Amino acid sequence: LSENKNIDDNAVLVMPTCVDYDEYPAKVYDDGAPEIVLGWIGGNHNLHYLDMIVEQLNRLTTDYKFKLIVVAGRDYGNTEAKFRIENQRWSLDSEKDLIRSFDVGLMPIENNVVGRGKCGFKLLQYMGLGVVGVATNVTVNGDIIEDGKNGFLVKPDNSNWYDVLKNVL
Repeated sequence: LSENKNIDDNAVLVMPTCVDYDEYPAKVYDDGAPEIVLGWIGGNHNLHYLDMIVEQLNRLTTDYKFKLIVVAGRDYGNTEAKFRIENQRWSLDSEKDLIRSFDVGLMPIENNVVGRGKCGFKLLQYMGLGVVGVATNVTVNGDIIEDGKNGFLVKPDNSNWYDVLKNVL
C-alpha cells in the first residue's frame, strides 16, 4: 500500500501461504543435546532483522549455551555477537533438514509498513516441521501464533526477546 496510494485498504486480498510437509517427519527434540540451536531462515534482504536481537541474545549467553544457525543466500555476521553463528546456504533440497536442526525458530521483524506486510512464512515452516517458533507480534504473526500454545510472541517493539526466549529455553 505504501507504493500505490490509490489502493484502498479494503481492496487488499490476503492470500494465506501454505506449506505441505505431510511427508516430512517433525522435529524430534533431544534433551541431552550439548547446546541449544536457535535458527533463522530467510532472504538476504532480511538478514538485518537479526541485528535487532543480538544484544538480547547476548544476555542469554550468561545462562545458556547456544548457537545461531542462519540459513540464507549469504553469510550473516555481527561483531557484537557473544555466541557462535553458523551460516548455512539455503537450498530447496536442504531447507527442511536445516529447519529441523533448529530447536527454536526465530522471526524478528520491525513494526513498520514492511514488517506489517510479512506473511509469516517462516513461522509456518517452523510449525510445519515441529519447531518451536518465536516471532515479533506484528500483524499476521499474532494470527498464526496463539502465544504460549503453538509458539511464542514478542512485543511489537521487540523489547522482550530476552524474556520470551528465556521462558522458552
